[in-house]
Amino acid sequence: MDLAFLVVAFAFGFGASVVRLPPLVGYLAAGFVLHGFGYETTEGIDLVADFGVLLLLFGIGLKLRLRTLGRPAVWGGATIHLAVSTAIIGAVLLGVGALGLPLTSELSLGQAALVGFAFSFSSTVFAVKALEERNEAASLQGRIAVGILIVQDIFAVAFLTVAVDATPSLWAVPVVLAVVAARPVYGWLLDRSGHGELLILLGLALAIGVGAESFDQVGLKPDLGALVVGLTLAGHRRAPELAETLLGFKDILLIGFFLSIGLDGAPGAAALGVAVVALLVLPLKATGFGWLLTRFRFRARTAWHSSITLATYSEFGLIVAVIGVDQGLIDSRWTSALAVAVAVSFALAAPLNTARYTIYARWSDQLSRLQREPIQPDDALIEPLDARIIVFGMGRVGAGAYDGPGGGRGL
Repeated sequence: MDLAFLVVAFAFGFGASVVRLPPLVGYLAAGFVLHGFGYETTEGIDLVADFGVLLLLFGIGLKLRLRTLGRPAVWGGATIHLAVSTAIIGAVLLGVGALGLPLTSELSLGQAALVGFAFSFSSTVFAVKALEERNEAASLQGRIAVGILIVQDIFAVAFLTVAVDATPSLWAVPVVLAVVAARPVYGWLLDRSGHGELLILLGLALAIGVGAESFDQVGLKPDLGALVVGLTLAGHRRAPELAETLLGFKDILLIGFFLSIGLDGAPGAAALGVAVVALLVLPLKATGFGWLLTRFRFRARTAWHSSITLATYSEFGLIVAVIGVDQGLIDSRWTSALAVAVAVSFALAAPLNTARYTIYARWSDQLSRLQREPIQPDDALIEPLDARIIVFGMGRVGAGAYDGPGGGRGL
């Protein structure tokens, strides 16, 4: 039956991609449809879902770069935006609850804060794929967006850690120290694991076997263990390759997570109502990113493109909601509401990302008024002054200009 579920997930994911939507939208829809036919999640699907989340956290650890995260625009912008978004969305939900909207009318202040926190995240999966499709992952706006996402993910991991009721074992501290101290061993294995299936197996073994399992045995959150092992390898020269190699495999395993969300229950009228409210707030969330980045003295163009990349709700918000349900903090219907909001936000963000250059060209004059001077040095426009030739790249044209008469080689 688990294999049949995956076939259905493929069919719906393929259908979503045909209409130029992220396949994740199809996976969630597949879960809802299967639940409508009376099916429920299974141990196999849940196991695949758990492995997908662990690899997601391991990959985040591998990508942590203190140089990028140390920029005030990244850690400061992400922290301010998360706090303000949590407060605003929580307040909006309490407000519509006071008006009698089902599900929200049952929220306490603490529950509203938790749900607002879940809605405050932007999707790492969507953003990374959108940037890769446009070859912008290494651009300044891409690096800023990914840095903000990583800071958000750190907040999510912190929540996952403190939300666990179990008291860690007395062996927790020595086990954590041992996992970190084994970094040279991980690096030695990574250097000798080639570029094929052995590299994938090493990533699985480190994330699940070493990180998750060792932390679980001493009463710590397995997700945190996967993140910690990834962090120990973040500075290794082959860490980006390992993260890239695991990317597709992780995405396949995450299908189980999205399927399990849908299989846990199709959204009712109350959940759909909450999703609509959340989607109405989404433009405000994206605007907040753009405004904050211009306050940190980035150009309006950079702020615009970064904010559009972040204009979604997140799979990490779903993970937070699932933990909240498991701990009895919120009603299980909130996962369905958040799942619908995540899926529709992806559906809206896909064409918006395609049209963002056209939209910026039309509104650039108005957006530029938000800029603050002086612009960040690495975002400022180049002033050629008295330069006669500027070579932007050393490809065929750049090399010809450099080697030709009067070029750089002759100076």
